[in-house]
Amino acid sequence: FEFKNYFIAVFRDGKSDLQYSSNLPKPLYGANVSYRWLNVGFSLALPKLSVANTNFEESKGFSLSISPILRKFYFRNFYEEYRGYRLLNPEATTTQTSEAEFPELKTQTFHLTAYHGFNHQRFSYRNLIFQNEQQKKSAGSILAGISGGFKWINSSADKPFVPDSVGRTNPRSITGLEYFNIGINLGYAYTFVVHENFNASGMLVPGLQYLDGIYKFHDGSHQKIDTKLGLNAEFRIQLGYNSKKFFGGISFSSYLLSNWIKETAPVGSFHNYIRFNVGYHFHIKPIKFLKPVGLSN
Repeated sequence: FEFKNYFIAVFRDGKSDLQYSSNLPKPLYGANVSYRWLNVGFSLALPKLSVANTNFEESKGFSLSISPILRKFYFRNFYEEYRGYRLLNPEATTTQTSEAEFPELKTQTFHLTAYHGFNHQRFSYRNLIFQNEQQKKSAGSILAGISGGFKWINSSADKPFVPDSVGRTNPRSITGLEYFNIGINLGYAYTFVVHENFNASGMLVPGLQYLDGIYKFHDGSHQKIDTKLGLNAEFRIQLGYNSKKFFGGISFSSYLLSNWIKETAPVGSFHNYIRFNVGYHFHIKPIKFLKPVGLSN
């Protein structure tokens, strides 16, 4: 069971931040199958069982992800596309407060991370992410690697998502922000083994990014992003249970992506997930022909 939210913050010089939120159905229902480093899963909204806030228009969209997790290297990749947001603080703009809904505001995000774990013999990244591998003693690991991707945020020309003057250099209303980013990340993760079958984990991996992209304005003009530095971070906490047959957990994870704070209209986006999961271990015989690719148990 997954509760997902997407949040956009626009930081304005001398003015209140603008805060946008998705209105996705909750919860999403899904399944995940893991075999050694291979992990395949999906989640989706079910009619009548997944309900959005009925006071606002429902957000539409989908997400895809893949997570091959080896002993030393961890890869996480996702693509998310959503349309339909609401402005949480319309009083911070010069527009009418009744115009809080932005049904044409669309976000598209492709993000990848590739980390190397420096303590793979004692620390289980699979326990942290999927709770499907048992870590027997408390241990942590430094995580270092790269991350990057693409970000598109676009609204209609008659309803820009930054609807009034935003900064010192250019007062035009902004209808879009598009950029490519890639950079380095360094962080730490730790799992406390509270009992033989219970554990608690935390992870924080910030990163510094190189960006290249444009702002798009309501008059059809474009402006290059001035600074070429950005920030991102991955954060996760979870409580887990693992035995020889069953496993499960509750986790909160978040991805922060932001262009540099001194930009004309710095924008930060947050991908937030609360997940409940329960699973069962199937014990099978070794599959010898898969040994060369690390899939023989």
